Amino acid sequence: MRAAASRPPSSDPRYLVTVDRLLRAQAWRERGAAGLFEAALPIVPPGRWRAIVERHVGEERAHYARVAAVWSATFGRPPAELDAWVTARLAEQPLPRVQSWLELALAQLLFDRAGRWQISEYFESSFLPYRALARAIVAEERGHEELGARLVVELCAAPETDRAAAQAAFDRWLAVALRSFGRPGGSGNAFAIAAGLKTRDSAEVARDFLADLAPTAAAAGLVPCG
Repeated sequence: MRAAASRPPSSDPRYLVTVDRLLRAQAWRERGAAGLFEAALPIVPPGRWRAIVERHVGEERAHYARVAAVWSATFGRPPAELDAWVTARLAEQPLPRVQSWLELALAQLLFDRAGRWQISEYFESSFLPYRALARAIVAEERGHEELGARLVVELCAAPETDRAAAQAAFDRWLAVALRSFGRPGGSGNAFAIAAGLKTRDSAEVARDFLADLAPTAAAAGLVPCG
C-alpha cells in the first residue's frame, strides 16, 4: 500500500516523456527485427524454414504497426513522425547483418528472447495501452525463440559447423540482445519503476534473461561470457 501511495501521478510531466521514450525504443526493436530477418531471407533454406522466417517478418512488421498506432494515439502525432525517428536511429545504430544460416538462428534465439524478457516487464504497466501491447506481442515472440533454440542446438551439433565462428556469432548477437534492456540504473529507469510503468531495473531483467538462456547455450556448446 505504501508503494502505491508514493507512486508519481500520471499527470507528472515526466510520465508521458517516459512513455514516449519507451514506445520509441519498442518501435526501434520491432522494425529493426523485421528488417533484420527480411534482409536475411536469401540465406534461409527454401521450403518450411523460408515460410517460417517470412511469417516472422510479417509479425514483426505488424508489431511495429501496433506500437506506432499506440504512440500516435497517445501523442496526437502522425505515425510518419515515428517512422522518421526509427529510420534515423537504425541508420545511426544499425543491427549487424547476418552472414550464415546459423547466425540467423542465433539472432532469432537471442534477439527475440531478449525482446520477450524486455517487454514482459510491461505486463502490469500503469500505462494501459502499453500493458495490452506487451501481452499481445509476447504471445507471438515465445514461438519464435523456441524455434530458434531448437535450430541453434541442431546446427551447432552438425559436424561441419565451425565452433569458433559459432561462438563469435553468439557473442556478437548476445551483445546486441542485451541492448534491448536499455541502460541500467539512472533517474529515467528509477522514475519508470516508481511510476509503475515497468517492474524492475534493466540489470535485473538482463540477469534473468541470461539465466533463461543458459540451458540452450549449454546444449549448443556455447559460452555466454565467451
